[in-house]
Amino acid sequence: MHFRIVEMDYTDDFSDEVIFLAQVQTTNLVKDLKSSILVYPNPAFSEIMVKAQNNELTNLEFLDLNGKLILKKEFTQSTSFDVSHIAKGMYYLNLKTVEGNLTKQIIIE
Repeated sequence: MHFRIVEMDYTDDFSDEVIFLAQVQTTNLVKDLKSSILVYPNPAFSEIMVKAQNNELTNLEFLDLNGKLILKKEFTQSTSFDVSHIAKGMYYLNLKTVEGNLTKQIIIE
C-alpha cells in the first residue's frame, strides 16, 4: 500500500503545478519492526522470550489458531512467558507498538 502527499498550486481554478512531497511505503515499516523485535526459540518447548530493541511499550497477545486469547501482557524491553503447560501445536503471537503491528506464528513442541 502506498500513500502520496501532494501540494497543488491553484490559479483561477486551474492547477498548473503538482509537487509530490513524500511517499510512505508501509513495507519498510514492517521490515523495521521485524528487525527490532526478537522472538525465540521457535519452536518452543517451555518458554518464549520476546525482546524489543527500541525499548518502547509493546502489547503482546498469544492466541490459538481459533483466535482464543491465551495470554495478554505489556512490556517495554523484554519479557518471557511459560508455554510448558500449553498443548503442542501452532499459535499466533501478535505484537503491537507505536511503529505498527507484527504477527508471528509460534510452534509449541
